[in-house]
Amino acid sequence: MVTKQQTTARISEEYLHLLEYVDEQVDGAVLEYRVVEDATGVAMDARGKAKLRNAIRHVRRECSNIRKVGYKLAEPEIVMGILAFRLSRIGSAVTKADKAHEILAARFFEALKPDEKKGILFIGSAFGAIRLATENAKKLYGQRVEARALQSGNVIPIPKR
Repeated sequence: MVTKQQTTARISEEYLHLLEYVDEQVDGAVLEYRVVEDATGVAMDARGKAKLRNAIRHVRRECSNIRKVGYKLAEPEIVMGILAFRLSRIGSAVTKADKAHEILAARFFEALKPDEKKGILFIGSAFGAIRLATENAKKLYGQRVEARALQSGNVIPIPKR
């Protein structure tokens, strides 16, 4: 059930329709933009898509994005894919932060106080641990889809001209 924590004046009618629509969906349902637009009357332009994403989060559901189609609500078969994707996003951010760490440590390490030096070394090791975890997740969970695609023995003939 959707809990209305804010006043109706602060939440638009469109958002309330999206909340109810998303809350009614079963796990694994595909929320296609055109179907959601027909069912709720909310235009699926950039603002409507943002409202849909927020509605999914608001009712405490997770989803994966199907590019240019919509969202697929989480189900047991895609749980690890969603988590691996989230971890890869964290890994990308940590890679950028680690580069900044390397630049700052190389340039200012000797000028820092002993406690700050310990902090720089600790932060560097934390970045390394997170990067190692993301690389392992990519190896374990990120290649499953590729492996399935490669194992299919379907040969598609190329038409001759």
